[in-house]
Amino acid sequence: MHYNGYFPHDIDWNLDKTPSRAIVLRPEIADTLIKLGAGKSVIAAYISPERERDIDYFLENMPNAEILTTDLSKEEAILMNPDIIIGWNGSFSGKTLGDTAYWNKRKVKTYIEENSGALPDPYPPFKHSDYPPFSVANEIQFIKNMGTIFSREDNAKAEIDKINNTLEEVQKLAKEKGPRTVLTMQFRRGKVEVLGENSLSGDIIRQIGCTNISYLGLLMPIENLLVLNPDSLIVIYDYVGGDASLENQMLLLKSYPYNQIPVVNSNHIGALQYFNDLIATNVHTSDSIWKIYKAIYEPSI
Repeated sequence: MHYNGYFPHDIDWNLDKTPSRAIVLRPEIADTLIKLGAGKSVIAAYISPERERDIDYFLENMPNAEILTTDLSKEEAILMNPDIIIGWNGSFSGKTLGDTAYWNKRKVKTYIEENSGALPDPYPPFKHSDYPPFSVANEIQFIKNMGTIFSREDNAKAEIDKINNTLEEVQKLAKEKGPRTVLTMQFRRGKVEVLGENSLSGDIIRQIGCTNISYLGLLMPIENLLVLNPDSLIVIYDYVGGDASLENQMLLLKSYPYNQIPVVNSNHIGALQYFNDLIATNVHTSDSIWKIYKAIYEPSI
């Protein structure tokens, strides 16, 4: 298998056997292995706060796994004797498990999910140029690779076909309704974070025939937002609440001066949850495509 990861080189894997002691470090990855029929191969899975409500589901479908709600330490992982660790780019750091080289020296395979690095800037000088744009193609590649690694190629193909069929269907519906200019954003650190062209949502928006509003550096000053006039606005929120909750995001958006933006006054606003709908969606990519389409053309807020 030829794995093209985030870093500026390709990694050739010699898979002499199907992994049977996998550690997964994100719930979306666990979802993927379960969907592919490889749940029994997982011995430990980290479940983030926004998915703790689904712990019973994970316990049922990964009967050999220890379910974790706090970060796994390097020492704890060593004792589990894994044969593969699958996570996000941030999963392999000095504060948690150490880098991938440490595990590879111990003959433990590592896999970094493609859409999990720093979001690259949409315009030069590309501050995060080591990371490729997030895309549906990356999600498909991840599912395909998981199918190869865990000998579940047919199940992986079925999931990939579902994504492609959904995208084709949504493209037809969007073509009938016409293109839109879309701003996907959230309030963050007193500015507006824009998920533009190089985000997963941006790729989906572009593929269904619409245009993204992007901004260099991702954090757009407030005054820039006020002069924009998108046809549709998608606000991003965090399921676990706090400043990033949907309620707080909408309170800010409906307050002065943001309520002077025409699209806000027209209430043509959709909402998407950051982790579940926009980042490394894996086998949930079809659902995300539908949610983005509805956020643009059939907003519910």
